Amino acid sequence: MQRGKIAFVFFIILFEGMVGIPTALHAQSTISKTGLDSLSKKFKIDSIYYLSNGTSDDVLKNKALSQYIKYYYKAQEWKQFHKYRREQLKLSLKINDSVSYAKVLEYSGAYFMHQNIPDSAYYYFNKSYSIYHLLGDSLSAGKVLLNNAIIQKNVADYVGSEATSFMALSYFVPTKNKRRISSVYNNLGIIYNQLGDFENAIKYHQLALGLRKNISDSHVYALHSLNNIAKVYADSTNYDVAITYYKQILDSDSLLQTDRLFYAVILDNYTYSRFKKGKLSNIESSFKEALSIREEGDETDGIIINCIHLAEYYETISNLPLALEYAKRAERLSDSIKNYRDFLASLKLMSSLYETEEAKTVFQKYIRIRDSLDKQTRNFKDQFARIRYGSEEKENIIQNQQSNILNQENQIQKRQYIIASLISIILIAIILFIGLIVRRKRKKKQLAQDLMKGFKPYLKEKYSLSNHNLEFWELWVTGIDQQSVADKLFITVNSVKSRRKSLREKIEKVTPIEGKFDKPKAILLYNEELNFYKQNRGKNTPNSQT
Repeated sequence: MQRGKIAFVFFIILFEGMVGIPTALHAQSTISKTGLDSLSKKFKIDSIYYLSNGTSDDVLKNKALSQYIKYYYKAQEWKQFHKYRREQLKLSLKINDSVSYAKVLEYSGAYFMHQNIPDSAYYYFNKSYSIYHLLGDSLSAGKVLLNNAIIQKNVADYVGSEATSFMALSYFVPTKNKRRISSVYNNLGIIYNQLGDFENAIKYHQLALGLRKNISDSHVYALHSLNNIAKVYADSTNYDVAITYYKQILDSDSLLQTDRLFYAVILDNYTYSRFKKGKLSNIESSFKEALSIREEGDETDGIIINCIHLAEYYETISNLPLALEYAKRAERLSDSIKNYRDFLASLKLMSSLYETEEAKTVFQKYIRIRDSLDKQTRNFKDQFARIRYGSEEKENIIQNQQSNILNQENQIQKRQYIIASLISIILIAIILFIGLIVRRKRKKKQLAQDLMKGFKPYLKEKYSLSNHNLEFWELWVTGIDQQSVADKLFITVNSVKSRRKSLREKIEKVTPIEGKFDKPKAILLYNEELNFYKQNRGKNTPNSQT
């Protein structure tokens, strides 16, 4: 068997010499430089792998395994990827190659992140980070931390993602790697936007944009930052500024030709901001143009967003059949790809479109799924904590393996690592302390916001209110005059009177109103409901008050 391996290797070397390809012994050092096509690259990796088996050269075999993992990951051939991934995990431990071991852990995390398995991806990235940190490889340590921050953000663990992002930043800053630093800023901008901290969201997206403008070949990334800034302004209802940013992106040279899907994103966002501002000219055609491009590109997430926007538009112009058609399409698509954020958005929209008992059924489904997702987020947070603090059995096994590897490192390097670790811990402690103060202030603000988020669905369900009913009632209790209400709702004074009548009719089905239904009565009833809701949160409030 051994002679057969050697004969095979000899044939490979002879063949390489005939066709002018570098010999197997030198192939590994040239693979990343030659730009050879995929077939040639695969043949050269095979040469190294079989030669290492024939000569029992573990170091050479480890190099071949590294190339196999990279090759099959890019090709997304997962069966082969896992075969060589497991083999290198064992071999790199055997030969005490901590760099290779950390890298294969990083690739493992990347695979599970690609497959949308957050806890497994987080686990492998965390293990890889532990080794990179002790090796003093700041860039690699920062990269895997950033990946974990993105994973936490994607499962709505925003506070955890914030802390991990700042940890990644502490590693990137000394490297002066603008691209990576801008990615951390971008992630922080998204986090703060989700938390409703719009000031910090703008700040970090602006920081990312400033760096991306000064990085070669990063024009597209800069446009993405502009889009993110515009989205923050739109989410904070500052639509005029958002529209200005979107127009700036749309005016970029040949965006439609160079990146049609990104053009569709900007066109949809721009149109939606105009729609929310009350500018209805060309809204339908622009929404449908963006939708058509996304359908051509089979970009399901984008199609869902477009359908939700079209449903909202048709609701505004009172075309309820079309509004329901697009809302139902968004619901079906988001459910099929497990896009729970947009699935919830489509259900909530549908609950406002139905005028029958079905509206209540859909809204109850929305509440049930929202609570289930909240529970899932809490579970992920717990799993991430267990991974970080090593309470799982496999965590202890990996930790012991890492200790065996790292004990082989040079003693001088160890002292340097310890000093670097202490500095990092001090920096992280300072950052976390500052973050704790900021989060306490934000938590107080968030509690008040959360109360109102729950109060609105409670009012809608109790009195079977439409969005228009609730919107009118909320404006009325602010104490502004009738004309101001009309201006804010973009309707006439007569329409204000119609809405007041409609609101009264809805309320009287549940709570009798004596005499004229004027502003003081509306305010009094609203405040009574708010006080009742505060005292009974978490109970079945719509049916508990008589």
